[in-house]
Amino acid sequence: MVQNGFCTSLVVPFYAPSPWRRRPSDHRRAPRCHGGVGDEANQKDIVEANLTVLKARMEDLRKKERRIPLPKRLGGVEIDNGWRYRSTRDAKLDSKVVKNFALISGCLEFLPASHLVGSAPRTVAVGRLTEEMCSEVKEETFDKATAAVEELYHIRDTFFPVNPDDKLSKLRELSDLAVKILDSISPEQRKSPLQRAMYEYLRGKMLDVFPDYRKEAEDHLSKAVKLNPSLADAWLCLGNCIWKKGDLSSAKNCFTLALSKRPEKKLLCQLSMLERKMAQGTENEAKLVEESIQHAKEAVTLDVKDGNSWYNLGNACLTSFFVTGAWDHNKLLQSLKAYQNAEKDEKMMSNPDLYFNCATVNKYLENYERALSGFEAAALKDPSLSATREVHKMVNLLDKLDNMLKAHAKTRRVTSFSSSVDIVSSNSSYKRATVDLLSEGLNKSVAVIGKVLFFIKHDSLAPLYYLLCDSNQACFVVSLYGMRNDTVKVGDQITLLEPYYRNFDFSWKGKHYQFNSIRVDFLEQVLVNGKAPSAHQAVQTSIYAQHKP
Repeated sequence: MVQNGFCTSLVVPFYAPSPWRRRPSDHRRAPRCHGGVGDEANQKDIVEANLTVLKARMEDLRKKERRIPLPKRLGGVEIDNGWRYRSTRDAKLDSKVVKNFALISGCLEFLPASHLVGSAPRTVAVGRLTEEMCSEVKEETFDKATAAVEELYHIRDTFFPVNPDDKLSKLRELSDLAVKILDSISPEQRKSPLQRAMYEYLRGKMLDVFPDYRKEAEDHLSKAVKLNPSLADAWLCLGNCIWKKGDLSSAKNCFTLALSKRPEKKLLCQLSMLERKMAQGTENEAKLVEESIQHAKEAVTLDVKDGNSWYNLGNACLTSFFVTGAWDHNKLLQSLKAYQNAEKDEKMMSNPDLYFNCATVNKYLENYERALSGFEAAALKDPSLSATREVHKMVNLLDKLDNMLKAHAKTRRVTSFSSSVDIVSSNSSYKRATVDLLSEGLNKSVAVIGKVLFFIKHDSLAPLYYLLCDSNQACFVVSLYGMRNDTVKVGDQITLLEPYYRNFDFSWKGKHYQFNSIRVDFLEQVLVNGKAPSAHQAVQTSIYAQHKP
């Protein structure tokens, strides 16, 4: 039988003397049952014979399709789940299975309660089993409508024309078509509560595909979850629909209520995203974002191969990077790793936001070439994103760095600055070094002293870029994270403690870039004119992923 999206074989244990049982060799043909009139032993033989045929058929399909076992109990009868269906098409039962189930159900009606296991009455057990089977078979009538909904949402998630209005027109066309397919189902085929729930759920989901809130969609989805509270995706759609009208607390209630029944990765991902939205502008923003990360991790735990769950975790870690001050290098690395895991899922290759967000992480990790490639790929997949603008901003910044380094590498100004670099001595616990002596990456117990030549303005909020020179007259770039732009001024002498050094050497669109750079993540890594910056000079920079229904 099929129960809740799983196909199950029926095992009815009997407490009966061994002479009542047939040997496996006697199970050549399942005797027919015409209403179950006859002696008790004969009825038991009929049940066992039909069970054997049914189980053999299930085992054959199990081996053929390689599906996943998941044992369960239903009422007073033990259900041995043979496999998990991979698609709606797989869920269709063949006539032999349906026939044998009917025979077993008929025979069960006439067996004494003592021959059934569990506390549930025989009639309840048989009734529930029959209802589950019949509802699944009748659900096939919704297959075309379900396929239409899947196609509708596939277009929503993968179709990104240059003109966004073209996408809305396409969605309206497909939504109207899907509604017509759903309405073609006769009223007789949607009489039971489960069928009505499926109808309301599909109709609500069809209407909710648009980015704006629609009350009609909410009404249908509300009816669906009332008729069948086990419809997890209906709760998900209802929460998203309510989210669109700005009622975030009610949307969260939808997600948490559905999750209280059973964990589900899509619900956990949406809850995680909603928590980040609810955190914006609150006093405990960082704490709420951390809760978002925990729910994102729970979703990944449920399915480590699901790209969307990894993508959501990457977004949560990236948001945490900004709300905690835009300085924690490790949060960026965690975000990048999550995005890289998301990319392993082929379904995510059509998601332009994955490319855009991954490029954003690479931008703040100062992996400039990867960031440029990522933004360019995102722009190709969805021209409506600001990815092309991000490419222009990065190229403008790199051009400024390149021009300033070339113009001031050997000027008199550099010479005068470098000659006064020893005015303030560095902390004695650190070893003094110049840029040419640094190793790639983190340089522990090392201090570099330099003079600020220029503050380099650019179009992003973070980081702050400065051009410095050391005592060897070597010019280099310094990027400061989590600090106010008045912390360091032109002419200041700054001491960089435990500098994170990189030598960049790459080309983009035919232009070659080569420069030395030091990254500063912590306020404690900087001394300005020999003094540590005050706490009020730290700053938090926040960005947020926008909810896309």
